Amino acid sequence: MRVFVDGHLDLAMNALVLRRRITEPLSVVREDESGCTSPGWGEATVTLPELRRGGAVMVVSTLLARVRPWRVAWGECGRATGDFADADMAHACAMAMLDYYRCLEDRGLIRMVRGAGDLPGGDRALGEDEPLALLVTMEGADPVRDPEDLHRWYGLGLRTLMLAHFGRSLSAHGTPSEGDDFRVEDVEGPLTDLGRGLLREMEGLGMALDVSHLSDTSLAEALDRFGGRAYASHCGCRSLVPGCQRDLEDAMIKALAERGGVIGVPLFSPYLVPGLTEGSARETCGLDDVVDHLERLRDVAGTDEAVALGTDMDGGFGLSATPVGIDGSGDLPRLAERMLVRGWDEASVGRVFAGNWLRFWGEVLSA
Repeated sequence: MRVFVDGHLDLAMNALVLRRRITEPLSVVREDESGCTSPGWGEATVTLPELRRGGAVMVVSTLLARVRPWRVAWGECGRATGDFADADMAHACAMAMLDYYRCLEDRGLIRMVRGAGDLPGGDRALGEDEPLALLVTMEGADPVRDPEDLHRWYGLGLRTLMLAHFGRSLSAHGTPSEGDDFRVEDVEGPLTDLGRGLLREMEGLGMALDVSHLSDTSLAEALDRFGGRAYASHCGCRSLVPGCQRDLEDAMIKALAERGGVIGVPLFSPYLVPGLTEGSARETCGLDDVVDHLERLRDVAGTDEAVALGTDMDGGFGLSATPVGIDGSGDLPRLAERMLVRGWDEASVGRVFAGNWLRFWGEVLSA
């Protein structure tokens, strides 16, 4: 069985914010939501059994809570959001997500990756009762209230983070919010003093920096200031989708590759094909579009060792914005088959699907 590592998922967010039973088969979650009318409901693509069906051996999954006092003031912060008025609230929400992962670990469904010895080995599929390896990341650092607070998070298992999510955060400026509506947080800019302090602590702790979601200015400053390992968990190629700020410019790809970084391609169709929106994506993006981004990353980086998967599936979107051919995480082997048809050799596909992330995290966690 082919195995894979997913470099970016939002499992705890789906469970605690969207209230999805991710421990159940995918069909159960879709049935739970069959009567819901909100976009994305009834379209789940990721659960723990579905990941195992596709051959997952490890995922990197998030803690996600944002400080957005301006949105609270506008009355935009409903019950099913991850936006809060201050950092203490965001801290508490992220702690609850971390506790959810601990609950899954207590049940034997996952095992949290804290050191290199916790990584799965090679291309061996999980045994029937063997838990899925899960490395904890933080998508936007708003739950970290000050640089010293990072030591506590590290002690609890956090091994990497992003400084921003959509829009500005307490630590950096992030990529613009999706959609055409203006939001007050969608401004370009540098890191904040808190962000700069976090980078210093991260480097001292040996944590890796995920540059996903950073605005161009903040990304450039972060790479200039940070001497540790850097990567991008879920970004495509901006040369293939001009104007998409969530994708990387060629110069960014080269800079990460030169530092030994890995870039995971997401399976969100608007990041893969120009001109798509979440509602119009399903029939106009397919597996070949995903392979186009994998190949562009390989060519710009000069090596397939910088290329991986960071699907972001169920990361605020569902089946209608996932490429045709992928109905759930269990269908990811179809992408490998398409890569082989397109001329990739078996060894290269293995590196993209699992080997590159396992090597990268082995190096980071060993150091």
